[in-house]
Amino acid sequence: MNVLLIEDQPVFQAAVRRVLETIQGVNNVTLMTPDNVAEQASSGTVELLVFGCTSRSDTDLRLLSDAVRKFMPYRSLVFYDTPDPSFIYGAVLSGVSGYVPKSATPMAVWAAINLVLAGGYCYPPMAGGMAPAMSSMGALNPASGPIALRAGPRSELTKRQYELLRLLASGVNMRIIGERMGISVATVKSHARSLYWKLSASNQTEAVFNAIQRGLL
Repeated sequence: MNVLLIEDQPVFQAAVRRVLETIQGVNNVTLMTPDNVAEQASSGTVELLVFGCTSRSDTDLRLLSDAVRKFMPYRSLVFYDTPDPSFIYGAVLSGVSGYVPKSATPMAVWAAINLVLAGGYCYPPMAGGMAPAMSSMGALNPASGPIALRAGPRSELTKRQYELLRLLASGVNMRIIGERMGISVATVKSHARSLYWKLSASNQTEAVFNAIQRGLL
């Protein structure tokens, strides 16, 4: 899997690259700064575009749009310093699948990347000043747009569900989880469905991401 990482802060670029290199299937990470987008030749398939925002919203949106048109990635993920409603609006129109703060922990970054690669979406809660910018395109309604709004936990997780959540986050398969918990694979899957429901998730990667966002991991 080829990943293109566009970021002008060397420290953050190195941090994201380290996370990317731990993700299964990622075998090539191309590094680029925003200033190099125009001069960089498009070569090969880009499965994931990771774009780091600067403090220049208008320029960022133009560069992001140019990168998406030029490299035609299957999925795109954006990292930001300060959320910008107008940028989010434009990013959604460009087909971006996620908008994550640069202050996120390495585990949250890992979960966000995996969620996007699995076909999911991760955006901050549409609240306050961000709502008007999104409502005009129907994104505030989960049924009409790609942004799924996540409510708080439906109820407290049990001790057993916390154990399952930690194992899911470690990336082991259902068989191994069953062995470690002393239950059958069928029972693991049943517990997992209940856990996904509590976390407003539809699959393992989304459950882990939502759990991290809520401070459960």
